[in-house]
Amino acid sequence: MVEFVLGRLRAALPPDTRIGFLEPDFRTPLARLAYLEVTGRRELSPLRIWAVAINQLYQANKLSPDIGSILAKTLEYAGFHLLGESWSECLSDTLTIENMVMFYDEVRDQLNSLGILTANEVEEQQRLLRVLPTKSLPAVWGIHGVTCRS
Repeated sequence: MVEFVLGRLRAALPPDTRIGFLEPDFRTPLARLAYLEVTGRRELSPLRIWAVAINQLYQANKLSPDIGSILAKTLEYAGFHLLGESWSECLSDTLTIENMVMFYDEVRDQLNSLGILTANEVEEQQRLLRVLPTKSLPAVWGIHGVTCRS
């Protein structure tokens, strides 16, 4: 668990060492995606399906898909100080879509073996992503940033 590692990291660092973390967030944007999809933007379903798949993949690999949201509090509890935190949404554009398609290529077999998406479902999601108009797409992920000192 990341929380143990961060506690031990503080003990290993010289006093007043500056550190920073960037952690992706594939969960928070799901709220907006769900709302938009249910209120008429059905073309956004491939974004939702991708976000759910990556969250399920994290969980299947015993990784927390939401560590970023508790990172600052975790560091504070470990005794780090001068904490700064931010959250930024990432632009959903042509490069984002291309990255999502490549993600599917990289983890297709894992998704299939874990029962998250079949190979055929992955192919269909890739097709839907490729034809998705990239103008006015909502963010599909964000980034938590945290800085602190030991």
